[in-house]
Amino acid sequence: MKQLLISLFLVLCAQALPAQQLQNPIRENYTPVGRGWRLKAHGSLSENNQPTFLGRRQESADMTLETEIDTDNLDFGTEAGLTVYQIQGGHMDLALVKYQTGSVAVVMKYQIKSLQGEVMGEDSGLPLMQGKVRLRITSDGNQYRFLYSCQGGPWKEVTKQDCSLVSTEVVGGFTGVTVGMYADGDGSATFNYFDYKEQQ
Repeated sequence: MKQLLISLFLVLCAQALPAQQLQNPIRENYTPVGRGWRLKAHGSLSENNQPTFLGRRQESADMTLETEIDTDNLDFGTEAGLTVYQIQGGHMDLALVKYQTGSVAVVMKYQIKSLQGEVMGEDSGLPLMQGKVRLRITSDGNQYRFLYSCQGGPWKEVTKQDCSLVSTEVVGGFTGVTVGMYADGDGSATFNYFDYKEQQ
């Protein structure tokens, strides 16, 4: 276990990705793969039960967060993607979901206190959603934009939301927003890379 923690720390440093996790992470659910990670789903971001999450603090109002998931390496019944997370009752997620039929949907989900909802991307369930899909969340300090790109194609916006919805004034919390990768449901997902860029 000690060697695993050391290896995890060294890989995180090499990727400039701080080891920001939630609660008491289950270490075996996090496996470095090249520039990315294989995450095994556990728990839920909306519950206090050791959710699988790996990310960093959002330190600038203007930022871009991006990853790529190959749907061939996304298990059935798994929801995997990016999240803007303040607290279990305040987060907004952009994810891929793979159903037992083999079809894949891109969805933006939100939990703002007791309010829950989701918006589906226009290509959800279509053959275009097979293969490599990039996910991106951007912020200009006023709004978060949730976008995706299929097989190297153009970016398409799913929706956008006010940044204030995940502020401490609205949903509580006291440590600020964290952004990162997560996996919910059953199974695992491979994230080919994780990029976080701030605009100065």
